[in-house]
Amino acid sequence: MTRFFYVLGFLLASLLTTAQTDDFENDIEKLLSINGGSAAYDMAFDQMVAQFKMMKTDAPDEVWQQVRTEVFDTEIEELTKQLIPVYKKHFTHDDIKELIAFYE
Repeated sequence: MTRFFYVLGFLLASLLTTAQTDDFENDIEKLLSINGGSAAYDMAFDQMVAQFKMMKTDAPDEVWQQVRTEVFDTEIEELTKQLIPVYKKHFTHDDIKELIAFYE
């Protein structure tokens, strides 16, 4: 019976830690979306597309939209996933919350 309570306690502690981690990671994602980084990526992509359109004038606009959704947006999501551990290493959850408050 004692083992049951140890296992139950361990599982509850694991669930609480996971919930806290998810909140921390969600807040990092929120910070990355509101601090201007996403806008800078969008601007860079738009500038690249403008250059490509000059070189490849016969490509329809659908091609560039497809590049955005299939390549660019996917890569930005991957970059965000890679940045989360960096932010977690160098900032506390409270730091991230304060940065969110600042940018909002």
